[in-house]
Order: sequence, then C-alpha cells, then structure tokens
Amino acid sequence: MVIGALLLFPIGLAVGSFLNVCIYRIPIGLSIVKPSRSFCPSCGSTISWYDNIPLLSYLILRGRCRHCGARISPRYPAVELITGLLFSLLYLRFGLSVELPEYIVMGSILIAVSAIDIRHYIIPLKLTGPGMGIGLAFAAGLAIKSGDVSVLIERLLGGAVGAGAIFAVGVIGSLIFKKEAMGLGDVELMGMIGLYLGLYPHVILVILLSAVLGSLVGLALIAAGRKGPKSQIPYGPFLAGGALISAFYGREIWGAYLRVMGF
Repeated sequence: MVIGALLLFPIGLAVGSFLNVCIYRIPIGLSIVKPSRSFCPSCGSTISWYDNIPLLSYLILRGRCRHCGARISPRYPAVELITGLLFSLLYLRFGLSVELPEYIVMGSILIAVSAIDIRHYIIPLKLTGPGMGIGLAFAAGLAIKSGDVSVLIERLLGGAVGAGAIFAVGVIGSLIFKKEAMGLGDVELMGMIGLYLGLYPHVILVILLSAVLGSLVGLALIAAGRKGPKSQIPYGPFLAGGALISAFYGREIWGAYLRVMGF
C-alpha cells in the first residue's frame, strides 16, 4: 500500500501542475491547450521544462520567474502538493478499487474549482460540466459491470437531489438576505458531487459538513477582521471539503451519528 501511495504522489504532482493551468486560464477565457507550453503571467516568457518540474522548480527558483524575476504565486506549489497528497491518501484509503479512479477525478476537479472560487468567486461550468459527464460515465459503467441498474439510479438521484437542495438553500437565503446567497455554480458543483458519491448518506453529509465548515471559517475570518458579517465568502471550497470528507469517511460518520441519535 505504501509503495502504491508513493508512486501516485508524483503523478498527483503532475496533475496538480495541469490543474494550475486550468486555474489560471479558464477564468480569463484562455484555452487550456493553446499555447501548449506554460508561460509567465508577468512577462509572457515561455517556461522551459526544467523550470516547470512540479514543486521542485518553485523551490529551485525560490519562487521567482527566471526571466523577469516576478514572484510566482505560492498557489502553484500548494495546488501541486495538495493534489499529490490527495492521490496518495486516496490510494491508502481505497487501494486498487473501483472508487479510486472516480475519486481521483472528482478530487482533482474539486481542487481546481476551489482555487478558482477563492480567487474569482466563480465555479466554471467548463470544469463541472465535464466532471458531471465523467461521473455519469463511471456510474453507467458500474451499473453495466454489476448488472444492477440501481447503482446508476442512486447516482442520478444523488446529483438531482444535491443540486436541488443547494438551489433551494440559495433561493431561501436570497429571500432572507435580499441578495444572492448561492450561485448557479454551487448548484452545478453539488450536482456533480452527487453523481460521484450517490444519494445516501453522502449528499446529506456533504450539505451538513459544508455548512459547518463554512460557518467555522466565516466566524474565524470575521474574528480576525478579514471579513465582515455581510462579506461574500466563496462556498465552493466548503462543498469540496465536505465531499472529500464524505468520500473518505462518510459512512463511518453517518453510522456514528445514527448511533448517537439512538437509531
């Protein structure tokens, strides 16, 4: 298991490097395939392969562009490291199971979506749309392989109920606070998450966990003076955090909750 996790770590770093391309280019309307080579956002110089090695190049260059000396955002190594660690942890948790490739895809999209939402307050359909398609393909494949169509139905219900619940929360919040409480991107993201995790118990857990995470972080930011009570806070990262927690330990958490409640 440990060897497999170590082998997946550099793969995760490489995927994280690609996610950085998506995170930078998609919000400003650039293609993620053209130009094919990465470039410095400050001077536009093409980055050589030896300056584009995930994590290592940032450390060797001390976080600055070789050509113009501009500071490279620490987001780049952070995304690469987080993706590498996530891949390794997923392998340690699920091994060579059917869940592993599904959660690798879902986790990668969630990392990119979270970074974009934090920076730009948007969740691009260019990420969640393909994510939904891939999630649906995984679900259909599992249903065909097992000969059990209920697998596909449960995933479809997860996507529909998840998206519907977040949409309802957004409508109610908008009526209460007299401003948009939840964007359509959050609805699409929750729909995508539901397609990967299924309806029960994950959709319920993701919504509850995201609310708890959002409240804790929001209160911490207000206490630190970085946000006000009416400040906008991106919700995508909390949905992503809730989804990953539920993917790893959702059934255990739900089982513990039911035991505590006496069910």
